[in-house]
Amino acid sequence: MRHCKFSQVRPLINICVIVTACICTYLTIHFATVSHKLKYLPQHEFDSPPDGRRKTFIYLESFPSFYELKMGSKHFVDCPVNLCEFTDTPNDFDKSDAVIFYTHHKSGPPPVKQPNQIWIYFAVESPIHSGNSELGKWTNSFNWTMTYRYDSDMRFGYGKVVPKLKFQNDSVIDKTTLSKKKKLVAWFVSNCYTQSKRNEFVTELQKKIKVDIYGKCGTLTCGKDSNDNCLKMLEDDYKFYLSFENSLCKDYISEKALHMLKRNIVPVVRGGANYSAILPKKSVIQTSDFNSVSELADYLVFLDNNPKEYEKYFEWKKYYDVIEPEPFPVCDLCQRIRNSCSSNFQKQYENVDNWWRKDICWEPNDIK
Repeated sequence: MRHCKFSQVRPLINICVIVTACICTYLTIHFATVSHKLKYLPQHEFDSPPDGRRKTFIYLESFPSFYELKMGSKHFVDCPVNLCEFTDTPNDFDKSDAVIFYTHHKSGPPPVKQPNQIWIYFAVESPIHSGNSELGKWTNSFNWTMTYRYDSDMRFGYGKVVPKLKFQNDSVIDKTTLSKKKKLVAWFVSNCYTQSKRNEFVTELQKKIKVDIYGKCGTLTCGKDSNDNCLKMLEDDYKFYLSFENSLCKDYISEKALHMLKRNIVPVVRGGANYSAILPKKSVIQTSDFNSVSELADYLVFLDNNPKEYEKYFEWKKYYDVIEPEPFPVCDLCQRIRNSCSSNFQKQYENVDNWWRKDICWEPNDIK
């Protein structure tokens, strides 16, 4: 076997070392460049589905926790248009397609709005109790509104009444159950001093009929049992419940009325909503339908003494269902944002706080 001398092999080794070093250098530079580019790619590019359609990111700013919205795409999985994700990570703000600002957002100057980013003004409570009015100073910043009002770009409230999918022909409530109710009016309340002056209204009502007041503003308690037990007590014992709002504002109807509509009790409502337009006939008793507190009291006594007339306030349940609380409209939100370029939602509010507050609430005129 012939053996090569080291001097003969040495040049070949040097060439291999040089080639290897060049390859390593090239790979190092190449991957560094790719990493640098990836660092500055929008997050959408990382999370795009295999078919190439990028996701839409919706940033939740100062959002209330009671909606229990999870970050990510979980809520959108079953939507017809589902390529959306929620995020509340500050680093995602600039690259989000839409930002929803809850009205309790902290005061201060507005963040920098990115081109084509949609800003949504989100309110839950009435203007009297909806927190920060500083958002009105963010002129020409907000594109959409999302509130309980019917003139919002996206209406979302505490609940709604919808037609049943199937008519319920039989009685929706046992009349024997209604006949066992021996008490007239109840009210659960903890906020005694309100813009609507509901406490003063009830004080006048008490001069005519007995009203049992539970909570901080009354003399009665429901005990230490669960809320469900208290509601069952209302259904079993009382014929009427006072669903009085804390504010008299346009379209404002809260769970005070909507939740009681799900129960076997008749709500007496007082607020700023057009109840006749949004609720079934003979589902509630409106204080505004009466010329005085005394006249309202007389009508409640009349129904108490006439069971057949009282029973008519439950007939609507054959035809309608109450959805309360109202689910957060994740599917509609995703679809509207993704279609925003081709929709009629390209708009700006010069001062969204004026839209929300100006001439929207009023002082009561039904008490002395």
